Amino acid sequence: MALYDLNVPFIEIPPTQLKKFVTGKGTAKKEHMLMEVLDRWHEKFFDDNICDAFSLVQLGRAITNTQEETCWLTRRRQSPTW
Repeated sequence: MALYDLNVPFIEIPPTQLKKFVTGKGTAKKEHMLMEVLDRWHEKFFDDNICDAFSLVQLGRAITNTQEETCWLTRRRQSPTW
């Protein structure tokens, strides 16, 4: 692991823990995750992998008590202005 070798602190989040953080149930289905993310954070995703990534950002923000929207996943998606 490159992070470990570089002494960068990190944590591993099992899928069941992420599901429990988002839905309250560690065995939630992908569809339930998508609906809960829409309800809680008003973000709609069509790809469950992107939904998981967004959810990991939210979990990381909760763990570190970070309210800033510093990640591209937490910023409002806008249409290009060109």
